Amino acid sequence: MKLDLNNKGWESVFRPWQIKAINILYKHPHGANTYTIHSDFEPREVSRASVIGFLATLAREGLVKVVTRTNKGGKQAVYSPKLSQTELSLEIVKRIDVFISKNLVGVIQ
Repeated sequence: MKLDLNNKGWESVFRPWQIKAINILYKHPHGANTYTIHSDFEPREVSRASVIGFLATLAREGLVKVVTRTNKGGKQAVYSPKLSQTELSLEIVKRIDVFISKNLVGVIQ
């Protein structure tokens, strides 16, 4: 996440394609693989590798669920929402607050 104070809402934290990926994920509450999520993008809008990396980061950060399923092509990550969109927003605000508290408080005097 990169904080951009010139924007509001999720646009202040995520790029437009990342917001779109999150919204697509929420359309699949029981889970979707990266192929399904990426197929909702326009051709050349964003690479599938970027979508894979972004969802993997969200999963590592505990913001989405991921399960690995085995199919005939090998193992496949299936992502699903862990929190409601409101809860996700609140969690992001909380993490920004913690970051600022740890890194900026006392620096500016």
